[in-house]
Amino acid sequence: MKRFLRILLLALPLSFLIGLWWGHFQNEDNTDLAQTQFDLRILAQKDSLPLSLLESFEKTNNVKVEYIEAEDIASFQQLLTAASYDLIAFKSYHLKEVAKNPLIQELEKENLYNSKFIQADFWPTNKYNAQKAIPYAWGVNGFLGKKGSAFSKAYLALFDKSKSVQPGLFYLSE
Repeated sequence: MKRFLRILLLALPLSFLIGLWWGHFQNEDNTDLAQTQFDLRILAQKDSLPLSLLESFEKTNNVKVEYIEAEDIASFQQLLTAASYDLIAFKSYHLKEVAKNPLIQELEKENLYNSKFIQADFWPTNKYNAQKAIPYAWGVNGFLGKKGSAFSKAYLALFDKSKSVQPGLFYLSE
């Protein structure tokens, strides 16, 4: 009888732990994207959003992401007017022309809870741009040129502060 009780005392907690372990992994397997709460449609210009970020977002938030990628800004604008999207992502130097689109509405900053953690110098200085866009990542622009007088003149025109949209930034044409 004592032997039976010892085995029972060992078997019950062990079976309980095995049941918890098995249930945990069964629960993880059942949380696939078929049970998502909502879908998210994203239109992005090529190379503006890393796919690893989207995959991680899908897994973390249990959201199905429909990702549409445009090769250039012209096809991006066509896709933008043709359908409805929850989020659009494009290169920062196209912000001015995309923001002119009447479909782009001003952001409701009170609904963007984490926007308060964005440093002030990261926001666009142009008030119009800051109303319709939120910064995602620092952009890097590089210029290659052959040294000489022709490049020096072009370089000076590129950084002409009188033609600059924002102080200290390079020249942006209308």
